[in-house]
Parts: sequence; C-alpha cells; structure tokens
Amino acid sequence: MISEFPLFIFTLLGGAGAGSYLFLAIFPSKKKAKPWQAPLIVILLLAISGLALLTHLGHPERMFLAFSNPTAGITIEGYAMIGFGVMVAIDLVMSIVCKRSNKAVKVITAIFGLLLLLAMAYAYASFLAIPVWATWQTYGMFVIGGLAMGSLLSALYVEGGFSERALLATTMVLQVLMAATLVLEGAVFASEGYTMIPFVLGSILEIASAAIVFIGRKGASWAIPLSLALSVIGIAIARYAFYSVL
Repeated sequence: MISEFPLFIFTLLGGAGAGSYLFLAIFPSKKKAKPWQAPLIVILLLAISGLALLTHLGHPERMFLAFSNPTAGITIEGYAMIGFGVMVAIDLVMSIVCKRSNKAVKVITAIFGLLLLLAMAYAYASFLAIPVWATWQTYGMFVIGGLAMGSLLSALYVEGGFSERALLATTMVLQVLMAATLVLEGAVFASEGYTMIPFVLGSILEIASAAIVFIGRKGASWAIPLSLALSVIGIAIARYAFYSVL
C-alpha cells in the first residue's frame, strides 16, 4: 500500500463530492428524489475523506500543528474542506427542514467545492521537491478529475440524467478531457523514469466511461452507475500511481 493512502482516499472521494455540486447547482433535481439525498451522499463522502486526512500524519492531533502554517498545502486543503463541508451541511439541513433545495445555497456550495478542487491541486503542484507533481498537468488531475467524477455522480440526482443534453455533453467532454490529461500526466512521469502504464489504463477507462454515457443517453438505468464506476476506477488507478512516487 502507498504511504500516502489517506491522501489518496481524501482527494478521490472528496474530489468527487466537490465536483458534483457544480452540476447540482446548475441542473434541476429529479422530481421523485428527496432534496436531501444528494447533499447527504456528499456529506458521507466528506466524512470518509476527512477521517482519512486526519490519519495522514500518523496521529490526528498533528493535524492541528499543521494548521499553524497557513501556507502549507495540507492547511489550505483542510480549510477549503471545512468551508465546503459547512456549506454542504447547511444545504442538507435546509433541504430537510424546507423540503426543497435552495438555489443560492447550492451555488455558493458549488463555489466552495471548486475552491476545494483547486486547493487539492495547488497542494501538489506547489510541491517542488517532487518534479513530476510540480506541473500544470497536476491541476488537470485534480480539478478536471473531480469535475469528471462529480458530473457522473450528480447525474444520479439530476432530472432526466443523461437525457439532459447539456449534462450529457458536459459529462462526455469532461471524460475525454480527463483521458487526455492522464496521458499527458503519464508522459511527465515517463520523462522522469516512471511507468506511464497506470495513466494510460486510466485514460482508457475514462474513454470507456464516455462511451457508456453516450450509449445510455436515452435513459438506460445501468448507464450512470457503470460510467461512474469506470471513471472512478480509472482516476483511482492513475491517482495511486501519482502518489506512489513517495
């Protein structure tokens, strides 16, 4: 197991949850779905990823020492996650109490989600001690990756799913962009003597995910969960290789 496994879990699950809110804020929720279902799922993802982040330094209490350095990547990630988590919690409570979602709250939450994705990317792109991390491709790995997974996760709760043309087009573009990003990231790793096979494999799975999205655009019930699984697995394989350099 890689030494940075807690960060692997944190960025994978937290990134998917953060990315989903951009689409939950734009597209209408399913009429039959409870308004609290989507924020509850994201809260659960954040809870798991947050616990993983706490174990990163070996002892949870060390995280509080890390927060004493406001410019540290892990500190920026932590603050961004707290802000996003608070907004998701507000959205969840309002959805339960008011029995409907609040558009303004979802938009603000989506902004915090995007900031979290940027914070994740910055934490590694600014880590100059590891050359393969300190590249612009790292931003694609985390920002596009989070949005790619998030668009598929949100499709479970958006009215019409992939039959919503704007969501369909955006999701397919994101999967293709992620596939290209993984190849570019793999090339960076290869230039430093690492294998790019995991990144190529991840790219293939992202293309497969985009294909499933297109095939299931008429409302096939299996399309969303299958495309989501392929995308998450593809990104997870590449992300695992990303952390394995330590």
